[in-house]
Amino acid sequence: MTEEPKIKAQEIKLSFPYIKNNLPSFTNAVLVNMVSKEAFILDFGFFDPLSVQGSVNLDSLPDSTCEVESVSRLLLTREVAENLLKQLESILNGSIVKD
Repeated sequence: MTEEPKIKAQEIKLSFPYIKNNLPSFTNAVLVNMVSKEAFILDFGFFDPLSVQGSVNLDSLPDSTCEVESVSRLLLTREVAENLLKQLESILNGSIVKD
């Protein structure tokens, strides 16, 4: 049996410096659809936030649809989706949930 070469993980350092009056180029978007009682599809993408500038009202949804550049699609089982929801709620509430 031959031993597979080990791949060393490489850390990529990212920096998002603040530049006065510099607006972001893209904003994240996620769309969740229920395929069945046991499966959900999550579509991830990006859109230009300036395309909705002035049309977003905090009291209502925008009147027009935003064009989203699709990046990836995930299929989640109900169990995984429920676990994800618990973790998101935990993070938003500032607490830690242990499995």
